[in-house]
Amino acid sequence: MFEAFSTILSFVLFLSVFTGATLLIYSSEAKRPNRLLAIFYFLIAYQSFITILITTRTILDYPHFYRTGYISLLVSTPLAYLFIESVLTGKNIDKADFLHFIPALVYIIDYLPLFLLDAAEKQTWLSDTENYNNTLIMFSESVLFPQGFYTALNYIQSLTYWILQCILIYRFISKNNIDAKKNIWLRWLTLFMIAEAFTFIPPFALLTKGDEFNPILLFLYIGGGTGLTSIMIFLFPKILYGVENLSLDELKLIPVPEYKARGTLETVEPENKGVYLSEERLAEIERLIDSHFFSSEKPFLRPHYTLNEISRDLGIPTQYLSMMFNSKKNVKYNDYINALRVQHTLDLIGRDMHRSHTLEGIAKLSGFSNRNTFTTAFKKFTGQRPKEYLKDLQAYDK
Repeated sequence: MFEAFSTILSFVLFLSVFTGATLLIYSSEAKRPNRLLAIFYFLIAYQSFITILITTRTILDYPHFYRTGYISLLVSTPLAYLFIESVLTGKNIDKADFLHFIPALVYIIDYLPLFLLDAAEKQTWLSDTENYNNTLIMFSESVLFPQGFYTALNYIQSLTYWILQCILIYRFISKNNIDAKKNIWLRWLTLFMIAEAFTFIPPFALLTKGDEFNPILLFLYIGGGTGLTSIMIFLFPKILYGVENLSLDELKLIPVPEYKARGTLETVEPENKGVYLSEERLAEIERLIDSHFFSSEKPFLRPHYTLNEISRDLGIPTQYLSMMFNSKKNVKYNDYINALRVQHTLDLIGRDMHRSHTLEGIAKLSGFSNRNTFTTAFKKFTGQRPKEYLKDLQAYDK
């Protein structure tokens, strides 16, 4: 039986690594939640690896891996919650979110004496254990807590975070009046959570059965839910490869009167008045824009780089982008991108590029499509025409 479970878990391990790597490779700045999901799958892969060592008793040959799998379990459970929170709210992990990982830290401190034992001592300890299976499940080596504490903690933590995820999704659907059946992200999150239920059903069964060890529950716990999510995400290529955001689905937006009553975003242009975005969401869009524009690619250097192209690159609707520029940066998009281009022009001049290039050549290198636009923008942001600026610069150098 253990051989069959090990084979299945080996498949889950491979699939989890492959899924995590795919998510990581295709996750962009606009698909940051997928990075959290990628880490989640890598942790699942590690748990599967440790479980294989345990079920085949190969752990006796690699004793330093003993009890390390539970660390990844304590981290992956809150990480799944943070992934869903990031998808629904656009929120990034901040310092306060690290409080979710306190149980993992407590566990490491509790098991530090065991972790510090040398390989020979661990092998002797494992070999002399009268009831190998029960010891593994009941965590009898704990220094700070009674036997079975971590089994109970696993159930409580998994159930608590699962309920919190349900609340997040319910509030999001209720607030935005979304048909969950028509929204690809919500369909995926629903299936993800159904599969996650396997992570707390087996521990609950273990608690009710006492010290009796059932390998079928171990398979359900490690392989069942995680294997399902690893397989199911391939049914959602738009999520796996990061080509669609939650915000791109058609949402029923809050009407103008209710939006105005909230007292936010008074500077939004008329064409955007039918849309409401929270300050948190606007701040997230602003961060994505800044990261995108100031990346090594410097997309603002592309001539005719419009809001539609940004929308395509980042997966954010153009009206959301327009709202962000008006409410957060208090500028029109054209002024914003031209200001960046003028700054780039000044940087090129500062590197003596004007000695080997004409002003028109520098303008093209800075993303301006024609001389008139370049001259107008340059004067607007520096107070001088390009030739006047160079003349003053040369006089200063003398």
